[in-house]
Amino acid sequence: MNVAKDQRVAFSTVFDHLEKVEVFASVLAAGLFALLVLFALSAGVASSTLADGIVVALRAFSVGVAIVFAAGATGALLGFLFGIPRLLQRPGPSQPQTADLPNGASQSSQRQMAGERFFSTNTSFEEISDWLTKIIIGLGLTQFQMVLTYLYTASLYAASYISLSPVPAAAANPSDGKIATVVAFCLIVTSLFSACLIAYLETRTRLAALFTRAEVAASQEALLDSISRPISDREVADQSQRAGSRPEPVTTPATTADRELLTVPLSGLRSSLAMAAWGSAQARSGNFDKALEGLNEAITTDPGNSGTRLRLAQVLRLKGDVPAYLEAVLKAAELDPTNVEIAHEARSAQLDALYLNPPASFQYAIRLGNYLAKSPLADDPKIWMYTAAARGQEYKHKIKTAPPQELTEIRKEALDAIAQVVTRAPDPESSIRKTLRATYLPGSGVDDDLHVFYQDKDFDDLLGVSAQEAPADGAQNP
Repeated sequence: MNVAKDQRVAFSTVFDHLEKVEVFASVLAAGLFALLVLFALSAGVASSTLADGIVVALRAFSVGVAIVFAAGATGALLGFLFGIPRLLQRPGPSQPQTADLPNGASQSSQRQMAGERFFSTNTSFEEISDWLTKIIIGLGLTQFQMVLTYLYTASLYAASYISLSPVPAAAANPSDGKIATVVAFCLIVTSLFSACLIAYLETRTRLAALFTRAEVAASQEALLDSISRPISDREVADQSQRAGSRPEPVTTPATTADRELLTVPLSGLRSSLAMAAWGSAQARSGNFDKALEGLNEAITTDPGNSGTRLRLAQVLRLKGDVPAYLEAVLKAAELDPTNVEIAHEARSAQLDALYLNPPASFQYAIRLGNYLAKSPLADDPKIWMYTAAARGQEYKHKIKTAPPQELTEIRKEALDAIAQVVTRAPDPESSIRKTLRATYLPGSGVDDDLHVFYQDKDFDDLLGVSAQEAPADGAQNP
């Protein structure tokens, strides 16, 4: 059964019943207003003159309104205080999260549908309201008779003000106070308890939903921030690369949202989004083993999520496990070939692969190059330069063992890749063309992947290498 749908139906039913209570409250308010009007008229009619009657009626009506508002405000405050402690109660860590619920649902599945909650509103007022609730209930039970006495005394003084008579007046005439006392007492009790009940129900339902939505929104914002921010900075890593070495990965700094996520144990998470966010926060905080644990759990929950695979790859890169990193990038690319972020990571991974030991180096670089050739970065000359370098490594590795036909095919693939670079970077003095020539010419640097083709006329022509540019002691192409 659809748990999310069940939740919506359940909440809808609750709010439907609450609307009935609100209709009842409106009818009750109208009834109290009518009672006040009748009470004021009866008090005025009992007066000896019309002028006195009008004055008494207005005084009775204003006193009645004051009683209703004062008692109603007190009752609403009590209802709010009674509702708040129960409103935001949360299950403690010792409570099981998979208890059976109606319709075959579980607390864990319902929580997943509702959204993981890592942030909560300030609980100081909850604690204060809890203390006040206990104090009020305790005093109310022990001093119940005194409370009734105070209410009756308030009614008596209100009635005496209406009739401007002494408080002890006991005549049956409404203007003398006795019936007015009864009416005032009824107004106090009715307004107090009605407002208390309505405020309690509103606090337990509408205010609860408001607070819950605020908490979930804050938690979702933290999740989205953690998911949207990269774990490692590719550009900084590529710029810090030293010749002859792979780019050193750079971890992006942790944020306040990340630190909040770290306070939640992985065992308390249910959705793959929350697990991936938790793992990303752990990675940015330098806890790579925990990050891998969280991301692997997220992948187990949602194996088709390419974004989680990409984050797993970034953590593996930071941890230094390059082969596993390359496999993770290839898997992410397989799941979502058109994802630009994955393509950017694959380009960095292709460069990383070239610094492995052969044959793994060129095997991974060629696989990544085949993907990138059809990716959103297909027009980037870098990927073709890396592919050409991989073919150079492959040619050098197989030159003594592979048949001539295979070597010819490898040479052709290298030439094709270089041609793609030249097409996309036509300026011979551009940085990428200079880097490409440096990998071809001996003595130009540590990265000499294309040196195996040195003094091959086709390569010389394609790279624009002149006789003056070639070193005098350059070795012949094997």
